[in-house]
Amino acid sequence: MYAMAKNLSISSTISLAAGTIALQKAIIDWRNFIRELMADELRQAPRMGGPGQIVEIDESLFRGRRKYNRGRMLRADGVPGRMPNNHGQRIEGPWGPWVFGLLHQATGELRLFAVEKRDAATLLPLIVANVAPGTTIWSDEWAAYRGIPQCQDTPQNGGGPMRLQHQSVNHSVEFVDQVTGANTQRLECEWERCKLQLMRLNKGTSPALLPGHLAAFWWASLHGAAKCNDPFLRLVGLVREHYPQVR
Repeated sequence: MYAMAKNLSISSTISLAAGTIALQKAIIDWRNFIRELMADELRQAPRMGGPGQIVEIDESLFRGRRKYNRGRMLRADGVPGRMPNNHGQRIEGPWGPWVFGLLHQATGELRLFAVEKRDAATLLPLIVANVAPGTTIWSDEWAAYRGIPQCQDTPQNGGGPMRLQHQSVNHSVEFVDQVTGANTQRLECEWERCKLQLMRLNKGTSPALLPGHLAAFWWASLHGAAKCNDPFLRLVGLVREHYPQVR
């Protein structure tokens, strides 16, 4: 857990544990356990944003090229078959799952979700579940986002219009909209960082475990070294919150 808080790779963690009874499988299983707790925290997290605040949204193909390559989009709405184990098939090849991301500009909070499709029926409910009413949303001109201004809140939150403000940028023409200032540049930087960390520190992952890694990126955006004096103690607190009998 200490090594995970320090963002050490699996290889570095194994080296750190040299001379102990720690096994690679045990280290991997423990990391997956912590990520499951993080995923549970994410499911309970309050929505981001609010009136006058900006949330960037975007999708990115993991283990593939960028979505926009001079206007050409990739054709990959499918996700590889899921493996219900900790040491299963890895995501390989030129294609991989699409990941939908939301970045709260004021706090840097980053939420990432693996999605099987990038249509409105998939993405709009994620926006409603993770963005507070009245938020200004910046995105590219992906067709699924056209329904953002018409989003309705869930019955659990009282229903009614979300009153989301939507401003977009045409990435085939420019990276920052010259009128509204809308852009997704911060989120695009996060894509590169997350992919690099997933492949370099964790040596890839299986499709079934990808949501846990994405939850860990969310956790780090709020409790990582840049936001927290001691991420290790915060991880200890996370375990105690879920297992109060642990002392």
